[in-house]
Amino acid sequence: DKEAAKKKKTVKAIDLPVDSVVYQLDRQALNLLTEKEGQMIAQDKLEKERADAKNSVEEYVYDMRDKLSTSYEPYMKEEDRNSFLLRLEDTENWLYEEGEDQLKQVYVDKLAELKLVGQPVQDRYFEHQDWPQASEQFQRALMHARKFLDQYAAGDEKYVHLDKTDVDKVLKCWEEKSAWWGPKMDAQSKIKPFENPILTCNQVMAEKKALESTCNPIITKPKPKVEPPKDEKKADETNNSTGAAGDPTPEAA
Repeated sequence: DKEAAKKKKTVKAIDLPVDSVVYQLDRQALNLLTEKEGQMIAQDKLEKERADAKNSVEEYVYDMRDKLSTSYEPYMKEEDRNSFLLRLEDTENWLYEEGEDQLKQVYVDKLAELKLVGQPVQDRYFEHQDWPQASEQFQRALMHARKFLDQYAAGDEKYVHLDKTDVDKVLKCWEEKSAWWGPKMDAQSKIKPFENPILTCNQVMAEKKALESTCNPIITKPKPKVEPPKDEKKADETNNSTGAAGDPTPEAA
């Protein structure tokens, strides 16, 4: 028992004070850091825009130089093409020398200067690609209107309900567009690939739209619905009601 008493320990609990301290910047320091962060974000944005503008010049030089030797070649006179190719080469050299680290606006201006020469070439190329379809659609619209006029003149049953004044509008429109198209088409066929077109595809499609907006509502105007005479209609209704009343009643099984 004495040994047990010796080994018995007394545990005493003591409350320890704990101070919670949160360190934070004062308002002025926080505002300064926020402002600096905003400046860094803005600077990063400017740098990205500058790099993108520079890359746009470089990409244009490579792309245009390649196409001037292939698909764009017929759409620029040889002497002009050689001069422009030399200018593109000079621009490429400038990018890796004096133009290595310029402001964004310098690259934007450089690209705009190149496009003043290159854009008309690109436009002529795409006009040439789209011209067959545009001219075919316009001529088809003219033929459609002419066919209608011929069928009306022949007394086609489909168009006997149309007023002559409306048909005259179609005729007038067809004559105007035909007179416009003939000389333009003739002049267009004589230009060289490196010359600007007499007509653009957008102009042709606009004329086609004008032709169709005048003619199609008249050509497709439906015949007026003819109501049967009142006496005949009343007789039909009487017969129907009599028939319904006289129906035999099924016999019970």
